Amino acid sequence: MCHLHAASSSPTLGPAHGRAHLTKVEARKRKAQVGRVDYALDLDLKAKSPTYRGKVTVDFDLVGAPEGLFLDFQGKRLLSATVNGEEAVLEIRKFRVALPAAALVKGRNTVVIEFENPFDKDGSGLHKATDPADGLEYVFSDCEPFNANRFFPCFDQPDLKATYAVTVTAPADWVVVANGAATAREDAGEGRARHRFARTARFSTYVIAVCAGPYKVFEDPQARIPSRILVRQSMAAYADQDEVFELTRQGFDFFEAYFGIPYPYGKYDQVFVPDYNMGAMENVACVVHSDRLLFRHAATERERRNRAVTVLHEMAHMWFGDLVTMEWWDDLWLNESFATYLATLAMVKATRFTDGFEAFRQEEKRWAYWQDELPTTHPIATEVADTVDAFTNFDGITYGKGASVLKQLSFYVGEGAFRAGVAAYLRANAHGNARLADFLAAIGEAAGKDLGDWSKTWLRTSGVNGLVPHVRVEDGKVREVRITQTPGNGDGVLRPHRVKVAAFALGPGGDPFLSRTADVTVEGDEGRADGLVGVESPAFLLVNHEDHAYAKAYLDPASLRYATENLERLPTSFLRTEVWSTVYMMVRDAQAAPMAYVDLFLAKAGRETNDKLLSALHRNVRSVLDLYLTDAQRGPAVEAVRALAAQHLPLAPAGTDLQKVWFDVMSSTSETPAALDRLLAFLDGQENVAGLVLDPERRWGLVTRLSAFGHPKAAAVLEREKLSDRSERAERAAFRARVASPDAASKSEVWVRFKGDAGDRLDLLREGMGAFYWPHQRELLRPFAARFFDEVGAVAAEKDLHFGQAFVMNLFPGLLVERSTLEQSKAFLASRQDLPAHVRRGLLERQAEIERALNVRGATV
Repeated sequence: MCHLHAASSSPTLGPAHGRAHLTKVEARKRKAQVGRVDYALDLDLKAKSPTYRGKVTVDFDLVGAPEGLFLDFQGKRLLSATVNGEEAVLEIRKFRVALPAAALVKGRNTVVIEFENPFDKDGSGLHKATDPADGLEYVFSDCEPFNANRFFPCFDQPDLKATYAVTVTAPADWVVVANGAATAREDAGEGRARHRFARTARFSTYVIAVCAGPYKVFEDPQARIPSRILVRQSMAAYADQDEVFELTRQGFDFFEAYFGIPYPYGKYDQVFVPDYNMGAMENVACVVHSDRLLFRHAATERERRNRAVTVLHEMAHMWFGDLVTMEWWDDLWLNESFATYLATLAMVKATRFTDGFEAFRQEEKRWAYWQDELPTTHPIATEVADTVDAFTNFDGITYGKGASVLKQLSFYVGEGAFRAGVAAYLRANAHGNARLADFLAAIGEAAGKDLGDWSKTWLRTSGVNGLVPHVRVEDGKVREVRITQTPGNGDGVLRPHRVKVAAFALGPGGDPFLSRTADVTVEGDEGRADGLVGVESPAFLLVNHEDHAYAKAYLDPASLRYATENLERLPTSFLRTEVWSTVYMMVRDAQAAPMAYVDLFLAKAGRETNDKLLSALHRNVRSVLDLYLTDAQRGPAVEAVRALAAQHLPLAPAGTDLQKVWFDVMSSTSETPAALDRLLAFLDGQENVAGLVLDPERRWGLVTRLSAFGHPKAAAVLEREKLSDRSERAERAAFRARVASPDAASKSEVWVRFKGDAGDRLDLLREGMGAFYWPHQRELLRPFAARFFDEVGAVAAEKDLHFGQAFVMNLFPGLLVERSTLEQSKAFLASRQDLPAHVRRGLLERQAEIERALNVRGATV
């Protein structure tokens, strides 16, 4: 690989994006060398150009020995450089720019580097997207955890916080935003403008942001903190700015009051972009969201609620993550867990989405329980050796389990003490870095508790415990309620749990009501709910009422029987969520037959009136149908679910979210020729249901399903839809539909594209990868299992981390639930000890799901 020397007369290529990384040891050493960093970044962005140029001035104090000091840089080439005013011969070697020790001085130093880079296509670094709807170009950055150095040379580690003065020269019709407030816009000639931004407060490199393009800008006239929304021109009609601005105002009011600290960054931009790898990113004062959060249809309340929690999550980070930042990626979990928990709390306390913790149970905790039972589970607080490990730890432990444990901690010490401790922690460490120990000390001091043992058992060990109730009733009265704790998987330790145990009795009309609760602390292997002694024999008893605990909370046999037989009579959807989740957990644990869940769905889902819960049930029943049923069971079960949905679709109130969910259930289980013909009739307008509108996304979903099942009119329908919808979303959806087709030649063609050598953007490829495998295409797809194992090592090693993750998670043959697939995976892993850690982990997780599915099937056949 060639490198450019700054003094060369001809440019030489630097290294391509590969496995660049920074270790914790290297970061600590550099922290001891460098202090008080300030950047001036000047970018030159041109329309229709695959590359951009930049100039960065790095001012820093040298506080240690200069030997071995380097800047991180994954860029393409260096054009020139000076160190302390003298020309320097610098070069890119293994993604680093070494600084000459002899040219550095104790105290203040200045390094100036001019560089050129290609725009990224995988959503990281500095990415440029072209909107197929109108050909307009949009630029945005994404830098977490180690991608700021993909678009400019820097000390890319969280504890070297810096200030940033940014200047961007771009086409005159482009809008440019960055972390700092705009201070000037100057004519740069040739139809271009120069945008200058104020030097920022001090923050970490991973939250720097630059966004540029012909964005449509919306300003909130009601905001006390200047707030804007930026969206692509083709998506401007779907900005939903009134709702997003309302959430933003509500969020600021809540967080400023909760933390007792005013918002520290002056203005607040939210930029909605395509091709984004994550849901959103908490860049200081310039949050970037995936524009999947903008809806081209009448969005359901569930979709709006999910958007609300994302908006609030990123805002929470302005204090917890940006104002106070972890020293190293060991404490990434605390950033993400805290934002997840506080966003949910803000949603419940400050917005109309008062069912936020119900959504948390259905989404985040479901993810956490799934992740925590995999062989790759790990403690919440774990050692992170390098930035690749940091990337790998953006998972259900870091988000879902960590947030669940913080919720438990708040309940354990008391909400008031938790809040006071958080505020003290933020005040003490504002604009700096901190460690987990600092956070726990602040909470412990506010609560008057030593959290050392709590921290060891909850944060330094892995696995999920079980809480099992044992109820003794005599003479119609409760005489004893014991909650026993099982060690579960992982490290198998017993943890302290504070739970609320609830007893439900039957009212005069036979409907259950909450009769009494008991606050119980389970320490060691048992806890007692003495507060329930003497209560009339309950219809059922719930161990984890209000979901404060992170544990697999079971129902006693009598409660399970009553609750499942009377699901529709349970008084709240949160309560019904707990019961449904328990049955699904029992299926995954091979304690109940998978058909038991399907039968329960067929018997009770039609009586569910909460569309959000029904949507969660739909997801779970699809998993049971596709993974846990045998071939003999699956066909009839799928058709039975479809028939149930078809029955309830016209019965649901017209135009409601419940109606939309039933339509989604029906369409996702349509597999027979007659059922597929009915989907075609909906697309053609020959069949209608009063109040149901087929929005663009649902239309494309039907097209994909027709294509996947080889409907004779699928190809013609696909071309027709492409003509009527030329958006970027349609481009992805059309590719997805094409990939789904049961045609061997087409599958082989797209498989080659999936390896990423044809220049396709990752967002498009990821969309197609997700539609490659279908349960009914097993024989067609079997050869691709072998191709996957032949090629995954090379693809993952050569491509960006996000690319490798997408390839592994989507193209592993997870729907080939067969012993041969499991043995193939095990043999591959045994033979390839050289696999990158993030690839090995992904393969182990996908392999574990096959093993679980085989165990569940084996327990019932």
